[in-house]
Amino acid sequence: MVLFTILLYFIKISTSLGLLFYYNMTGTEVFSYSLVLTANNDSNYSAAELIKSLMTSPVIETLVYFCFLYWLFNKVHIKPSFYILISALLFSIAHLVNTYISIYLFILTFLGGLVFAYNYYRQYTKYSFDMALGSTVVIHIFANAMVMYV
Repeated sequence: MVLFTILLYFIKISTSLGLLFYYNMTGTEVFSYSLVLTANNDSNYSAAELIKSLMTSPVIETLVYFCFLYWLFNKVHIKPSFYILISALLFSIAHLVNTYISIYLFILTFLGGLVFAYNYYRQYTKYSFDMALGSTVVIHIFANAMVMYV
């Protein structure tokens, strides 16, 4: 319960800071949570992009696409394999909305969504909600960091 409370404070603070910095530094749409999938050696990401991609987006996307959907599918008694596929599909489609549409982007985000959804399901059934949420957010942060800097 303590971990969940700390995580909620982290979500509030990171979301507020991320949206504030993103709006003040770029002057663009505040609620654009698309991933930055063009990484090269000359890229110079702003603090707002770092906060958004490494703090705010992983937490919000994990809560929406994995926590909420698992809760919903669990209430309706739908098989976990269907939950994993639907979560990954919705996760991938959401990342196509604010960026260019390409099969490469779709496949990458779909595979990432499969990993995140399976991890969430496995950790939730084996351990607890806190472990599932925390581990999925950490994996998502590492995935975003690799996309941005590798």
